[in-house]
Amino acid sequence: MTRGWRPAGAGLIAVGLWATAAAAQTTEFGALMRQKQEHARGILDAVVVNDWLALEQRSSALVALADSPAWAVLRTPRYQPYSEAFLRAAHDLVTAAKERNPATAPLAYVALTLSCVQCHHHVGRTPVAGGAGGTGAPRTD
Repeated sequence: MTRGWRPAGAGLIAVGLWATAAAAQTTEFGALMRQKQEHARGILDAVVVNDWLALEQRSSALVALADSPAWAVLRTPRYQPYSEAFLRAAHDLVTAAKERNPATAPLAYVALTLSCVQCHHHVGRTPVAGGAGGTGAPRTD
């Protein structure tokens, strides 16, 4: 009788490990989204007052987030177009900051914001940082 429980026990352990890994990924992804949101807010401030150093630092930080392991979920076919649009806009912000261009910086910021909004609308996500119903977790369907 104890032999019958071994496969079931192993299965339960595997499910438990998967759930733990999924929870960790969700936590990492939520943290990544909060970092993106924080930098985007800082970018708005920098664009409004032409703070080129802050704009370059914040925009470069957004680009660097793409190297995070939590960004892996954004490399799937479902997220790829939005991820690419986001990174393109972040690179455009870095360029605008380096060129000290007050004409292109706001346009790049709008493109960045639109990439976030469009992604969240398309994948059915609610806001990350304490918005109504926001969980910070990517959809898996």
